[in-house]
This record gives sequence, C-alpha cells and structure tokens, in this order.
Amino acid sequence: MYFSVSGGLLVVGHNPQAASIAPLLLGDISVNIDMAGEVNRHTKLGWKVDLGLASGVTVTLYLRRFRNSVKLPLLLTPTLELELAIYASAIPMAAALALHYFVLKPRRRRLIERQMEILKDEQRYQLSQQQRQAQEAVRLMADSVARARKQALAANGLVIEKALYGDLPFGIAAQDTNILRAAITRFGASRSALSTTDEPRACDVTVALHALVAGDQLVIAANGSKQFLPGFYDPTFGAPKSLFIRYRFKGKLHEVIVKDDQALAIPMREHCIDQQIKPVSIGQLLKYRRQPLSMENILDSVGYTQAELPVRLAKRVISFHKLPFIVGTNPHIARVYNQYYEAFDRLHAFALINDLEAEWDFTRALERQTQVLLDVIPTIAQGFLECQLYMPREERTAFINDLIRSRIGLRVIGEQHVALSYQFREEQKKAKQSHDSAAGGGAAAERGKVELGGAGEDVWVGAIHTRLLPARMMEQCAQMVQSMCEMHYGTAPGYYVDGDVDETISYIPSHFEYITCELLKNAFRATVDFSNSTNRSSHPPIQITITKGDGYVGVRIRDQGGGISKDNMRNVFEYSWSSMQNSDSADEHGANGGGSLMAGMSLQTNLALQHGIGGPIAGLGFGLPMARLYAGYFGGSLDIVSMEGYGCDVFLKLRSIEGSVEDKQI
Repeated sequence: MYFSVSGGLLVVGHNPQAASIAPLLLGDISVNIDMAGEVNRHTKLGWKVDLGLASGVTVTLYLRRFRNSVKLPLLLTPTLELELAIYASAIPMAAALALHYFVLKPRRRRLIERQMEILKDEQRYQLSQQQRQAQEAVRLMADSVARARKQALAANGLVIEKALYGDLPFGIAAQDTNILRAAITRFGASRSALSTTDEPRACDVTVALHALVAGDQLVIAANGSKQFLPGFYDPTFGAPKSLFIRYRFKGKLHEVIVKDDQALAIPMREHCIDQQIKPVSIGQLLKYRRQPLSMENILDSVGYTQAELPVRLAKRVISFHKLPFIVGTNPHIARVYNQYYEAFDRLHAFALINDLEAEWDFTRALERQTQVLLDVIPTIAQGFLECQLYMPREERTAFINDLIRSRIGLRVIGEQHVALSYQFREEQKKAKQSHDSAAGGGAAAERGKVELGGAGEDVWVGAIHTRLLPARMMEQCAQMVQSMCEMHYGTAPGYYVDGDVDETISYIPSHFEYITCELLKNAFRATVDFSNSTNRSSHPPIQITITKGDGYVGVRIRDQGGGISKDNMRNVFEYSWSSMQNSDSADEHGANGGGSLMAGMSLQTNLALQHGIGGPIAGLGFGLPMARLYAGYFGGSLDIVSMEGYGCDVFLKLRSIEGSVEDKQI
C-alpha cells in the first residue's frame, strides 16, 4: 500500500471573449490523494481523491490487473467543501489501513507460511538424505580428527571445542551460557527468543569443522552457504543460519560467531593479541652450544620462534592503536604500524611447521622480514619529532622505550633462529663432503666468523659469539668511524686500544658493534669540532681502554672534544633532543648531547655509516638513548663523565651472556 499527495496552481490567461468567467479561471489550486494496495501479485486496487478550488471534490475508484485498468470517477460536489473533502479522504484512508493490516497482510503471511510448509514437505526427504550423508561423513572423519585433536592439544595448537550450525538463537541449549551470551551480543536477540523448541534448529559440526583445520589454521571462504561443507547440512530450511565456534588456541578459549555467507579465519588476530608473551632465557638460546645441531634442535627452535614472534608483533600493533589519533595518522608512524602489521600477517600465515622444508621457508621469510624492519627506528624518530606537540614527553619516551626493547627481543629471537638454521645446514653440507673438500670449502666461511674472536673452535651459537674479542671489535669500529670522519671533515683524530686486549666475552656482535659505533662517532666528531673551534694544530687521539671484570667487560672511550656543558648533560639521553639543537653552535659536543649520529654529516654519510649495524638513524638524536637501552638489555650499563672545556669519558659495561646473564629473559 502506498499514499501520494500532489498539488498545483493553474493560472489561465485573460481572454476578452470569456470575460464573464474570467474570475473563475484566473487560478485553481488542486490536491490529489492517491491510495493503492496490491490485492495479489497482478492486481492493484486504488482510491483517488481530487480536491480543487474550482473543480470541487471528485472520488475515483480504479482497478488495475496486468495492463488493463478500470476507473469509476464520482463527482461529489462541484465546489470545494472542506467537511466533505475530509470525509472523502479520511474514511477511505482508514478503511485502506484496516484492510492492509488486518486482512491483506495476515492473509499474505498465511500464504507464505503455507508455501513454506509445502516446500518443507517437498524438501523433507532431501533434508533427511543430507543429514544421513553428513552423519556418514562425520563418522568417516572421526578417527582422523581424534588423532589431529590429540596432536593439536599436545602442541598447544588450534582445537575446535564446540561448533554449532543453524538458526543459532533458537538452537542453543540453556546450559551453553557462553554461546547464549555470544548470540545475544551478536544478533541482539532476547532470552525469550533463544528458548529451545521441539524441532532441532542447529546441528553439531564440531568434528566436521575440525577436519578442515590445516596447520593450526581454519579458513572458510565467503563463497556461499556453509551447508555444502563436508559433514554439514541445513537443519532449518529457509531460516537464516550462522556458525558458532568455540576453539582453544595456545591454551586459551575463544569464541566466534559468523553468518552463513561470511568468511571465517581462525585463530583471529585479536585472539593472538590476547596471548601472553612467553619469555625465553639466554640459557635456552645457548642450549645447543656443546652439541652438533640436529633436525630436532632446529624444529624445536622454529616451534618457539613461530609461536612467539606473531604474539609479540601483535602486541606492537595494538600499542599503536593506543596512540592519540593525530599521532597515529602521522605518515611516518603509520608506515611503521603497517610494517609491523604486515610482518604479523606474513609470519602468522604459516601453518604449523613439522619438517625441514617448511622450516626453511619460514626462516627465509623471517630473514626477509627482519630486513624490512631495519628502518623502524629512524622512521619512528621522524614521526615523533613531527608530533612532539601532540604527546607529552614522558609518554613519547615510554612508547619508544617499549618499542625499542620489543624490537631488540624480536631481533634476538628471530636472528638467533635464522643463524641456527644456516649453521645447521652448513654442518649438514660439511658432513656430506669429503674431508679434503670440507677443509677447503669451509675455511672461508669459518674465517668470517673467527676474525671476531678466538680461533680453533666453533665459537658461534646462532647469532651469539661465545669468544668475542672486544679489543678487535673496537679496532674494526674505530677504523670505520675514522674513515667516515675523514670522508666528511677531511681529517680525523687517531686512536689506540689498550688495557686487557686479550679479554673475551660472550655477546651478540651486532649489539656490541652498534653501541661502540654510536659512542665512537660522537668522540671523533667532538674532537674534530673542538680542534676547529680552538684552532688546535692537531687532534689528540681517542683512547679506548678494555678492562676485565667478574663476568663482564668494561670499555672506556676517552676523547678531548671539549666535553658537554652542565645544562646539556641533563638532556643527552632524551629522544630527539639533539635534532632540536643548532648543529653549528659553539659547543658541538654538548649540542648533540653525545646522542646525535654525527648530525653535522650529510644524510648520505650517516646512512652509509649505519649500514649493517642496526639500520640508519640519520642524526635524529636516538643514538645515545638507544645505545644505553642496548647496553642495559643484558644487564650492562652506559655512563658519561664530562669535563667541560676538556673532553668526555664514556664508560660502557657489558655483561657476558654466557654464565652471568643466562637467566636473563627476553
């Protein structure tokens, strides 16, 4: 049924020959009220009322069937009478509404219900056949699903605890309060609507759904009704259906409910975020140091890596969601967010790994993803530099500290497994070669590792060097920084290494290299700048002293670069602080707080200098704060003592990973 009202003003021009009726034809206001309703699909019955100042009140009854139309106009009065117009409009309208709601609509509903019953009767045999086929399919799946379920429980993987398919708000048992709550939340159904009926409204598809799990993942595309999946059938013909799943993943129960035509992928990302981080101790990372690596060792390592990294990445993703909106929309911060999100997606997409081929695919993907995340810190630094007005300094510092600590943990776990995987394959390769071939082919690879520490034994356990020589590392870093300083300034101070130069430490070389390069860059730059500002004829050398302690190694870097002013000393460990200073100020060492990555250098120089030691940071004032975090990650420390007008002593204390901090968890 529908109603339409239309009106118009008709103005007729003056005609001298019709002067006597001109006053009546000067204008007319008309209103049309049209009421119509469908008697059936092909027949429409209507009532039309025309009201006009000049045309009076006319009622027209009409009947349309297919393309034929019958009209019966009735002129009630040639002039407009308001009372008659109201009766002519209101009474038919009320009658039409009553007819629609009390006769036609109930009749149509009864017809639909009758047709549905007829269809159900016609489909009853077919539905019984589908049910028998589904039950037979479930019977055939039962044994294999039971074995898969047992393995998944042992591996703490994906286990389908309960799955229902059908008209869920009616088919839920009263004792399933969690399902009841999920249905009410999702569909807005009341408790009375969720009461059970004599007719089954949902079927149990737990076994059928578990059979679709592959590698701790269940994916169902949105390609039509789920009733056609193996082991499924339609328990409620013609009713809207949905699928409820209660599943266990990593020891925690989760629930999800989706509509019949909706895609499904579990475990869901938000459920991965709910997982707790499982710290790993340094001792666990070093547990393979005194035995040849076996396939079981590698699969054990990749099992932890595959389970842990997606959880940690998901935690980082959710931390970005908590940033203020204007900060999160910054293009640099948004880029880092997308990088973490894509890293999670790529690693989470891998099925459960139980063979070396799948492990190698995962390792290569992990290696590529590690390279993608190399520039996270410079990008986030630029983003927070642009958003410093929209977020308090304490909150910025806390977020960046958490991000960097998390990044260190991600890289240690990821790079440790990558290194173990390569080490295992190198051992396998050597085992297949003859003794002469092994001695000749393995020498080059071994030389690349031995040059950082002692020779004559296998000193590598994944990414950890168990006999690292700090003096040799300092020599290499100092040579590189000296070359870069000469490239930029045309001159550079000398350096020398003294103290316990034969002392070794168990440490991650990339961490040691990053920390010492940051400290040496500031020492070299401050020395050259102070010489230029004081017209000093030559640069005093940088003194690097190595000392041995109980379970740790100390490094002192002494320069004569003018020191850091008292006011600037309070800010040297603040993120982005140095980038807000004037790099051409008289007190260059203090202006950069020891934390700029040679901010006076060109961006290209900084990028080159940072290549291979943790990624470029491009002079955004993250050097010293990050170096301090890296040093403290394994129980070390970093302190600066400044003598203004003379120079700085930087004291670096690094604890040996093997022995002293094996209980340290990351």
